[in-house]
Amino acid sequence: MSLLEKYEAMKLAEAEEVEKTAEEAELEKIAEEDLEILTKYATVADNLLAEEFGEDYNEDDVVKLATKLIENDVAEAEDYEKIAALEEAGQIIAKSFLAELNKEA
Repeated sequence: MSLLEKYEAMKLAEAEEVEKTAEEAELEKIAEEDLEILTKYATVADNLLAEEFGEDYNEDDVVKLATKLIENDVAEAEDYEKIAALEEAGQIIAKSFLAELNKEA
């Protein structure tokens, strides 16, 4: 292996390491964001349970309630997406209907 080939191999290895580090940093950022979101849900669940039951609940109850809150929010988001799609379809149909009425008039 020539000196130039060794240099190119070193540069390639260095570029791969930089790319790997960037990917790891991105994954770490995503994990931190996910942890922050989960912490917020757990805090809300803990506060709701404390209001309702005082000190008569445990960590499993908090996890179960937080999970249900997340599932509810996901379902709500899906419903909003469906509503937006239906609204858009309705607008398209209304425009088509008006265009047909204007053709006949």
